[in-house]
Amino acid sequence: MTGGITVYTAADAPPGGLNDETVAVVGYGNLGRTVALNLRDSGVKVQIGNREDEYAECARADAFDVVSVREAAAADVVVVLLPDEVIPEVFAGDIAPALRSGSALAFASGYSLAFGLVRPPDDVDVLLVAPRSPGRVARGRFLAGEGFWACLGVEAERSGRARRRMLALADAIGALRAGAIQMTARQEATLDLFVEQTVGALVGMALMIAFEVGCEAGV
Repeated sequence: MTGGITVYTAADAPPGGLNDETVAVVGYGNLGRTVALNLRDSGVKVQIGNREDEYAECARADAFDVVSVREAAAADVVVVLLPDEVIPEVFAGDIAPALRSGSALAFASGYSLAFGLVRPPDDVDVLLVAPRSPGRVARGRFLAGEGFWACLGVEAERSGRARRRMLALADAIGALRAGAIQMTARQEATLDLFVEQTVGALVGMALMIAFEVGCEAGV
């Protein structure tokens, strides 16, 4: 802990990690692919939950077992890596009905939890494991033996293993190598919105100014 901020490192990784559990990655987009590949490279048993589309084909090309989202949701640890805007519908229709008592549900974004868009059952662990790097960057740093910034938190402890699962999952994807910061889902979501509405807006403005200057200069 530093100045009231809890930072988790590789020293906090639990022995054995996720050796006895199957992890389902729901959503094989940019970040989903990175998380799945990093987990597998760390020796974790991984399956992919995805609808039949080009992302499912990509997962099969990467030699993953691809099942429906509902089937994947019956795994020991379910990692939701879908866009925020589709999570509520997919969660209500396919994930929540299939979750098993004592399992763990991890989100890579705190938005749906923070604003009450999903309501996990009372008998599953609810975790926040939120990489703050783009998928390709996180994958590259993992392969290089380096880490990347992430936010971690336990939103609901039901099994007695929630913190262990959170740390094991974060360790397996490479998020503890550089240190991961403890946050609640609301804190992570607020941070994300702040970055989008301030830093993102400033970058967009800078690009627009650069474009206009270039046009005036005949570039």
